[in-house]
Amino acid sequence: MRASFGTYLAATALASLAVFGCNERQRDPDDHSSMAAGAPAVRAVSTVPAEPASGLAGRTYVVEVRQRGGGDSRIDTLTFADGRLRSAESDRMGFDAAEFRGVHENIGESFTAVAVSAGDGQIEWSGLLAKGRLDGRYVWKKDGQAPVEFEFSGYPSEQY
Repeated sequence: MRASFGTYLAATALASLAVFGCNERQRDPDDHSSMAAGAPAVRAVSTVPAEPASGLAGRTYVVEVRQRGGGDSRIDTLTFADGRLRSAESDRMGFDAAEFRGVHENIGESFTAVAVSAGDGQIEWSGLLAKGRLDGRYVWKKDGQAPVEFEFSGYPSEQY
């Protein structure tokens, strides 16, 4: 697993403190400057925020789906579990669960995923979870046909 920038920064700060602590013991006791032995130690406090918890992982969202440009809407459930996105509608059509990638942004958590089916092409998902609401789109691409774009919007299943 790759360490986040925050983890790297915290580790670097700790390493710096370890070096500072070693240097503290080696100072000349006759030096009366503020860095002399016996002077109060400088304590580092990390101001790096903890990595934010994912609002997607382990959650199911009930979304209203509509083909872009109009048409009737339908209800689907999107489940984000074990690093994969499952759509109940896509499951019925033979698509595999898609590995999703979530990215924390200033306004929320965005995600992308690509689901594939042996006979029905692929579905490219993208969306944004902000303020508890999941909005996004997906494009269904199938050989020999024009891509079809859908939009969706909804909330965590426990709100229904």
